[in-house]
Amino acid sequence: MPTKNPRIHVVLETPLYKNLKGLAERRGCSMSLEARELIRDALCSAGRRTLRIYTGKQMKNLIGSFRFGKLDLDKELGRQVHG
Repeated sequence: MPTKNPRIHVVLETPLYKNLKGLAERRGCSMSLEARELIRDALCSAGRRTLRIYTGKQMKNLIGSFRFGKLDLDKELGRQVHG
């Protein structure tokens, strides 16, 4: 019987499998539905969040700017969090 929805096969480590099974049982749903909801939530939050990765030199310059009063830490953190 063909299905309209695409499917994937995922292999989980035993502890992760047990956690997923427990979550599904507590919510009274299937493991598949619980996994789908967790993946959906993770993808939504990943889309809203972008992380900036600094190299050692960039971090050194950032710290130096802060020490010498050339950087407003609140503004920099706000820019990092809110884009």
